[in-house]
Amino acid sequence: MFWNTLDTADQVNAVRHCDAPQYKNNKEGGVDMTYKILLDNFTKIKKFVNITMNIEEPVTLHSGKYVVDGKSLLGIYSLDLTNPIEMVVGGNKDYSNVVYEFCV
Repeated sequence: MFWNTLDTADQVNAVRHCDAPQYKNNKEGGVDMTYKILLDNFTKIKKFVNITMNIEEPVTLHSGKYVVDGKSLLGIYSLDLTNPIEMVVGGNKDYSNVVYEFCV
């Protein structure tokens, strides 16, 4: 859905930055996709929330022992955003092309 809106240079950039999402088995027997992302300013956070609102699967952000809803602006602001955080998307669909600009 989002991939078609990116120009060729952005698509190459997406592959370069998010080329290694991790697959983890979840408790329900499915697979979660895990990405390392950095949300270090208000503009990035706002854009990230707008993007995650369009993802049907659950999105969670993990920072140390804290886990918040990745679609919640207030939840994101409760995390330590000075360091990269882990984004976990339920389901086995790869969202590298959607979150490429946040990946580290």
